[in-house]
Amino acid sequence: MLEAAARTGEGLALDDTLHIVDDVLAALEYAHTLRDGDQALGVVHRGVSPNDIMVTYRGEAKLLDFGV
Repeated sequence: MLEAAARTGEGLALDDTLHIVDDVLAALEYAHTLRDGDQALGVVHRGVSPNDIMVTYRGEAKLLDFGV
């Protein structure tokens, strides 16, 4: 998506950007609050960059590379 947006010179549309940010924040919240029963698993993503985000053909943003 970034490459295609760069070719047009217009960048990503604001609604697309906000959708991606929302999905990434939801993934971070899920990971950071992940529990096994009463035990917190302590999963933390220590450096989100554009290379850590994949957008599926269905438009869902997925957060990658937790280093687990």
